[in-house]
Amino acid sequence: MLFGFILGTSPFFIWSAFSFFYYGYVFPNSYYAKTMVDFQNVRLDWCLNYYRYAADRDVFLLIAQIAAIIAVFLTRSSKKIYIPLLSGFLLQPYYVYSVGADYFGGRWLTSSFLIAVLIIAQLLPKWKRVRNIRVLTAITIIGIMGFNLNYSKIWSKNPFIDPLTGTVIQKYGGTIDERFSLGGFTKISNCLGTGICYQFHPLYGSAKEYAQKNPPYLVAYAVGVFGYAAGPTLHIIDAQGLGDAFLARTPGAAVHPGHYPRHVPDGYPTGDTSKFTPEQKTLYQEVVLLTKADLFDKERLELLKSKLLLKYRTPRL
Repeated sequence: MLFGFILGTSPFFIWSAFSFFYYGYVFPNSYYAKTMVDFQNVRLDWCLNYYRYAADRDVFLLIAQIAAIIAVFLTRSSKKIYIPLLSGFLLQPYYVYSVGADYFGGRWLTSSFLIAVLIIAQLLPKWKRVRNIRVLTAITIIGIMGFNLNYSKIWSKNPFIDPLTGTVIQKYGGTIDERFSLGGFTKISNCLGTGICYQFHPLYGSAKEYAQKNPPYLVAYAVGVFGYAAGPTLHIIDAQGLGDAFLARTPGAAVHPGHYPRHVPDGYPTGDTSKFTPEQKTLYQEVVLLTKADLFDKERLELLKSKLLLKYRTPRL
């Protein structure tokens, strides 16, 4: 049992050790970009809207979990094995609440959905027995109800665009369906069929214009399609911090869940720290040393050692 636990968790510890040495931090940059934010005033509202989105737009994410719970408790001799997994379904809402929900609808629920499907698949052979036919019946009824409730919505027109004015409608507290937004420009069926592809996205055209002006840098709040269109020659500062190790560790504004704009300090794009606060300078020097210096640079190794021995803490701005 202990050997199996060690073997199963070894990839996590191996990756964590590699990440700490290579990147200078155990957690990915997005972790800091999404947690260095004070969203206490909107946390509960975002969380409730996140689940309202799932119930309204992608109810199968919730139906699968309910079906798995019913399958476990109505199938004999399976409770002890699956109780730890089912407890994850109860902890998931707390996690969503603690991280302030997310911009992409359903993202944080997919892990529970996958586990639920695997539980149902494992219990499926047992449903052939007469005494367990009630499990299959209950799950079938729930599935049919969920399908009927959701079918007309999951394939409907974009619910975030007003069909009369074409303007964006803010629904679900900032949680959106990317399949209906960016997906309208990136789906293979559209690109090969109608010819409406990413080149028609507004950010694509504006990025091309900026790139032709050859500016030294650009501060942007959406760098996906924009960065792809602009090409490798344009230096883009990701003001949301998702792609910027320094800004990710600075306070962000709780505008909408998952993506938080940052204030870019004067001189940061050019590396001029003369107007930085002492805390900003310390953080900037740490990030540059850990992410840009040679891996075996003596000063970098000393900093890693200090962090490992808990003698140094990254300053919180």
